[in-house]
Order: sequence, then structure tokens, then C-alpha cells
Amino acid sequence: MEVEKKKNLNISSEIYNCTHVNNQTKSWSHPKLQEFLKIFTVNPMFLVLGSNKSKTEGSDIACICSQKMKELNLMVKDCKGCLRPIGNPTQIKILILCLAASITIIIGLIIFIRIKPNTNNNSDIYLPEKSTEISPTEIPDAKLPNSISSSTELLILEKLNNFEDNNMFTKKGVTLGNLATEFGTNVKYLSAIIKKYKSDSFKTYINTLRINYIISKMDNDISYKKYKISYLAEVTGFATASSFTKTFKEITGLPPSLYFENKYDKSVSE
Repeated sequence: MEVEKKKNLNISSEIYNCTHVNNQTKSWSHPKLQEFLKIFTVNPMFLVLGSNKSKTEGSDIACICSQKMKELNLMVKDCKGCLRPIGNPTQIKILILCLAASITIIIGLIIFIRIKPNTNNNSDIYLPEKSTEISPTEIPDAKLPNSISSSTELLILEKLNNFEDNNMFTKKGVTLGNLATEFGTNVKYLSAIIKKYKSDSFKTYINTLRINYIISKMDNDISYKKYKISYLAEVTGFATASSFTKTFKEITGLPPSLYFENKYDKSVSE
């Protein structure tokens, strides 16, 4: 009788332990524990806990509960390592701050490296002022092409004469290229015609026309003698007064002021 009583007490103890574990572990979130609890709670024999079943069933249930408790203890021991935190909150904060600082420094270096070459290149760029002077590099080989016909040659020459008669050379920015376009021809043909009939080069041709124009103006209109060099340069198509003075001296041999002074003195003495 005592043995039976003790056996029933052990059965009740095992059943109580299982019931208590089931209630206490319902909120656990670890996958392994949830898997255990799922198997544990749906076991048909566990469903009879607390009911008036036979002693044999109670003994079987107690055996199963004891086995499940052992499995649970082993599982909890195995999970201790994976559930242990990596470090304390202070260490985690320091790690996050270090990572954030490293990322910021790397991004800053990348931006600096990408911007610096562009800055250096921009500092080396020289943007010259737009000049309306005739550049010698615009003048190609001025040999008269064999392919040009006599009618084309005469047509270009006629347009050049019209260009001179209407003082179109006093416009700023006149170049061999835009004049060829205006004449409906190409640069090579126009350069060859200028060399054959007018001058050695387009630059000399244009500058000579401009200087002769202002000399003629001052000879026929005394009011031009009181104008400043900057104005004379403006009306003849030169970009600056200095370029006008330089070109004037190259063609006449004297600077504008001295040239007109000498010419005026001669006209008075006569």
C-alpha cells in the first residue's frame, strides 16, 4: 500500500512539473523551445492531465513528462550560449559610434578625392578674352586651286570689291571663315583669290583696308582729328586701342598721333 501510494505521488509530481513548465514557457520566443512546446502540448497523452484516467495511463504520462523535462533541461543548456548577449549596452554603443565615424570619414575622403582633381583642372584653365582680331592661324595655304573655275574666281572677286565699297571690313569680328560663308564659297578659294588680287594674307588685307579707311576719313573730315585713339579703333573694327595703334604703325611706319600731326602741319604750311 505504501509502495502504491509513493508511486502515485511520483506520478502526480511529474504531471505537476510538466503543467508548470508548460504554463511558464508559453511566452518564450526561441525557435527550439517553441518547437519543443508545440510537440509537448499536442501530445495526446498530455491532454489527459488532470482527468480521471486509469493509473496505467497516469504512469505512462508521468514517464513521458519526465522524459520531456530532461529534454527541456538539455535544450536550455544548449541554448545558453546562443542566448547570451554579445556585449553590454555600453560596448554596443561604442561599437556603433566607431562604425558611424568610420563611414563618415570614408565618405568624406571619397568626396574630397573626386572634387580635388576638378578644382585643380579649373584653376589651370585660362579663358582668354574674346578677340575680334584676325588670327594668322585662320589663313590656310593660299595657293590658287586648280579646280576653281574662272567664273567662280570672278564671282568671288566681285563680292570682295562689294565688301570693300560698302566698308564691311569695319565690322568687328570679321574672319576669313565667316566671310567665306557670307560669300557662299570655301576658305581655301577665298584665301587664294585674296592672295592673287589683293594682298599676301587675309590679315594684312583687312588691316590695310581699315587703316586706309581712317586715314581717308581724317583727310576729308577735320572733326576726326579731335577724336581719341579708342574711338578711332572702334570705328575701324579693332578690338582695342593698342591693337589699332600697333597695326597703324606697322602699315604707315608712324603711330597715329604723330602721323596725323605731321600731316596736319604740312597741310597748314602749304
